[in-house]
Amino acid sequence: MKKKLKTQFQSREEKQNTEDSMKQTKLMRYFYLSVILSVVLFSGFYTFASPPERFIIKNVSVFKPDGTWQEDSFVIVKGCKIEQIGRMNTLEQTDIFDHEYDLKGKFLYPAFIDAFYKGFQVEEKEASTPGPARFDSQISRFEERQASEKDDVRAPFEKRNYFIKRKAVERLLLTEAKMKEVIEQGFAILHIAPPDGIYGGTATVISMISENPTEAVLVPETFMTLYLKPNQPDYPSTFNAIIAELQQLKEDSTYYQKMKRFDFSLLDKRLQYIPEYDILYPYFTKEKRFIISISNYPEQRLIEQLTRLVGIDPILVGHPEIWRRPLAPNTTIILPLNFKPNDNSYYAQFEEKLKKEAEEKIYPQKLAEFLKSHPHIAITSPDGINHKDLFKNLQLLGKNGAPESLLIAALTINPAKILDIARYTGSCEAGKLANITVSDKKITEPDARVSMTVVEGKVFEFKPPADKDKKDEKDKKPGMRKKPGGLQ
Repeated sequence: MKKKLKTQFQSREEKQNTEDSMKQTKLMRYFYLSVILSVVLFSGFYTFASPPERFIIKNVSVFKPDGTWQEDSFVIVKGCKIEQIGRMNTLEQTDIFDHEYDLKGKFLYPAFIDAFYKGFQVEEKEASTPGPARFDSQISRFEERQASEKDDVRAPFEKRNYFIKRKAVERLLLTEAKMKEVIEQGFAILHIAPPDGIYGGTATVISMISENPTEAVLVPETFMTLYLKPNQPDYPSTFNAIIAELQQLKEDSTYYQKMKRFDFSLLDKRLQYIPEYDILYPYFTKEKRFIISISNYPEQRLIEQLTRLVGIDPILVGHPEIWRRPLAPNTTIILPLNFKPNDNSYYAQFEEKLKKEAEEKIYPQKLAEFLKSHPHIAITSPDGINHKDLFKNLQLLGKNGAPESLLIAALTINPAKILDIARYTGSCEAGKLANITVSDKKITEPDARVSMTVVEGKVFEFKPPADKDKKDEKDKKPGMRKKPGGLQ
């Protein structure tokens, strides 16, 4: 009897345990299901609350990646990217958009990219010590050199700016007024190159969609600027000395990388950590690229020797007479489009008549021919800051036979390739960032004006000056004279 009761009690206990476990399992299922449903509902609500904006640009001529025009076309933008490009007769009429822009008779390009813009940089000037003005620059330079070469030892790395002390993004000063001025000219992405020092620090590619450069950086610290300045207090005194020093740096950085691989047990063979060699090594192995600025004909010859003897693959920042000496067709060049002869030029030694002829005829003709034989050129503004004269010079190149497709490529896809951002921008294609420039005429024509710029899906429209004047007259009260400076 006792055994029977014990068996019944055990069976009841097991049944209760089974029911309890089933209840727990159900509760856990309900809990997980509620969590999943809440996540789905929340994400659906969030998507419904703030869907990506979708708009269309219609009846426009689109500049295609192959350098031709596609007329009567549309461009659909969703969020920050281009969703679709096609002809108007293939557009589905049932499609719904947040905004529609009918730009009939206008021309749509990829947004322009300046490969060497320096307009947002913080100017850092060293505090000058007060004293009498010096007129003899040679004596002053000699005294500076004596002061910097104590104990007959060349200035250390830190003084020659070999070591990167600050990131390039920390040098930027983005102001709304400057950003608007650049966007109004049709530019969407900029390249910031630090200007000081033989190694002036790394350069940075930024997008102007954000005022915070740390958020806007697309490809940070890709390049290092190399300025060739012989006969200066803290630089080698001759071109040959510059080449010799760079060769020595290449050997030292290569040897340093080999020594770093030694086992920790071989402490006597390991070297002290030198960050400069770590920084410079990728540039000597062509993993990264130097940007070298050349300002005259002799420096251009030096670059040829430097490239051959040191074995680097630099990006050249050219000058107006770059056409005077042959360069390899595959040379990567950033060309500030300036037609004015510099002081050391052959044409600058003669009277004003010849200077004017060189500026208006000789230089545009020679550079137009040079552009045809060097497809990897990226064109930038004449002074690296102001873009207003850039389009006038582009039109002059067009008049002298430079094809429109090459001129547009030099403002769009070529700088994108140089900056290694061609996968993001540089051409109007589905899937790329919606960086777009719209003009009322082709930019190679006189009086062409940018009427709209799209920067990563954000639209900036610019009214013509005549419309602005009419608006000012309408807003102006009767009997009130407009004071200078626009104040009333």
